[in-house]
Amino acid sequence: AMNSFIDKLNEHEKEMYRRQIDCSKEDNDKKEYIVSPLNDLIRFNPFQYEPYYKLTKQSEYPKTIYIADEVGAGKTIETGIILTELIYSREYNIRTDVCLIICPNLLCRKWRDTLKALFGLDASIVYSVKDIHIGINIVSFDTISGSTGEIDLKTSIFIVDEVHNASGDRFNKVKTLRDSVDLKKGYVILLSATPLSGDKKDCAKQIQLLKSDMENPDEFFSTESIFLCKNKKIVMRY
Repeated sequence: AMNSFIDKLNEHEKEMYRRQIDCSKEDNDKKEYIVSPLNDLIRFNPFQYEPYYKLTKQSEYPKTIYIADEVGAGKTIETGIILTELIYSREYNIRTDVCLIICPNLLCRKWRDTLKALFGLDASIVYSVKDIHIGINIVSFDTISGSTGEIDLKTSIFIVDEVHNASGDRFNKVKTLRDSVDLKKGYVILLSATPLSGDKKDCAKQIQLLKSDMENPDEFFSTESIFLCKNKKIVMRY
């Protein structure tokens, strides 16, 4: 099975995969190699692992990343890889920890079906903030907008897809959920193909979700951590 997998890789992919194997041989107790190519039903695209490396190399919690890859580059796949690797490395325990995915209503089923079909992960679509539970929860912006409750649990992984939609009156409710992130071991992952589509104030709100102590809109444009992705243009990272 291993040889069959390697045979399907091009030379660049083989080189990257060998690096992961070399890392695992150097220190078997340190998880620096990847398991997704063997465990998940996805094609091995090296650029889709960059967000995982950028996220986990950070030293302080919560670890945060803004994945702003272009449409079709595979932001959902990149996030699934992150979840797989965090589960394997025991940074996230699906039986005891909360993962919260916020997205537009039309994408809820897509997230659930993709995580199940390609990564073998069970996720639940919830229709009230009060129903958020241990495991992977998917909730729509519309549900959050109409909700009056608050989450009682600490969130280990906080994901917002199409995060540019978290603006206006909706922002405060999404920010309340962001504040439930466990500061001792949490992860924050924001996704959007159009991070700069709104005005300056809306852009600053997105960054507040990423890094909650950033309040000045000008800081969004002056940050040193800007972009990286498939075409080496857009993934915002801290």
